[in-house]
Amino acid sequence: FPLGMGRPGRKSSKVLSMRTDGSGQARHDMVVQQHAKGGKRIQSRFTDLVEHRAEAGDSLARPSAEEEAETTNRTKAALERLVGSAVSAARPTKLWNEQSE
Repeated sequence: FPLGMGRPGRKSSKVLSMRTDGSGQARHDMVVQQHAKGGKRIQSRFTDLVEHRAEAGDSLARPSAEEEAETTNRTKAALERLVGSAVSAARPTKLWNEQSE
């Protein structure tokens, strides 16, 4: 059996069934999607790339001044923690004068 083809008991097949979209045209993107991870989104058509309009329930309004200030303060505090830890890690543990004595 060359390459195991036709071997008895082997029933796996890599043939994909032909699927069609709503208008009856063949969906050839199934070939690309067959080995993709579950959460990966494959954009194989132009309509996949076109920006979709936001739904009526989505809020795209600018944040209020209070929300903006709150977010700014949280971001500032997080950056201070990151910078503070990086600076403290870079500081020498002993001063030069203490080491020479």
